[in-house]
Amino acid sequence: MDPDVVINMGVLQANLGDSAAALATLTRAAAIVPHDVDVLYNLGLMQWRLGHQAEARKTWARLFAEAPASDLAKAVHGLLEGRSR
Repeated sequence: MDPDVVINMGVLQANLGDSAAALATLTRAAAIVPHDVDVLYNLGLMQWRLGHQAEARKTWARLFAEAPASDLAKAVHGLLEGRSR
């Protein structure tokens, strides 16, 4: 299956409120394209929303390693900084 289709499916599931399905789909997408920053961002976000902060931080660490100056990395830093205040 096309990785972009899997990513889009996971984001759509999240937007429709099916968090469990979104997490499963995005986890599958990360296995298919483990260095894709969009996948890492969205997977981490879903993990975070479901209360799996340690997992999200691990996922986002991979995002920071892949693209430390990307807009997605900056968005994650903003989220984490907002939580630490």
